[in-house]
Amino acid sequence: MNADLSAKIRDMMRELKIPGVAVGIYFDGEEYTQGYGVTNLDNPLPVDDDTLFQIGSITKTFVGSMAMMLVDEGKLDLDKPIKSILPDFKVVDEDASTWATLRHLFTHTAGWVGDWFPSGIDQGPDSVKHYVETMADDPQVTPLGKHISYNNAGYNLAGRVLEAVTGKVFSDLIKDMMFSPLEMNNTYILPWEIMTKR
Repeated sequence: MNADLSAKIRDMMRELKIPGVAVGIYFDGEEYTQGYGVTNLDNPLPVDDDTLFQIGSITKTFVGSMAMMLVDEGKLDLDKPIKSILPDFKVVDEDASTWATLRHLFTHTAGWVGDWFPSGIDQGPDSVKHYVETMADDPQVTPLGKHISYNNAGYNLAGRVLEAVTGKVFSDLIKDMMFSPLEMNNTYILPWEIMTKR
């Protein structure tokens, strides 16, 4: 990495109190990777090119990509009510339950509480299905389609829609449609898959 860029990265890490980061840049046909800092403060292993981090919101990119692949195949319509695919889908607001579409989910305009993190959701293959079932208690904050507000719950619901359309659980679907074709051999969704990896 360029010394100036490395210095800026280290400055930002200090300023934002980030213990470690991996940086990858693809520029002008060249790939540059570099690890900085440590994995965490309790077990301070150095970050390198192969350090695993939680996938987090990067899954939104994959969910959107998979959805658009299914749209291209004619298997999915962004403007079709989710209820037509998941008849049991429900949030507190009846109109949102009836009329919410994938377009609302992908544009963060569904209007219900986006940071919906109910307790008791397992991390297994059926976790997306179970999560969506808990959304029956997710209250509406703004009218459907009226305001943009970052919404994690919407992307979980979108993942469930993809499961219903393909007949595969999300963890298998993302491997089949994204990780395997892109040769992302060190990318994982389920927590126990990374237990023996670093």
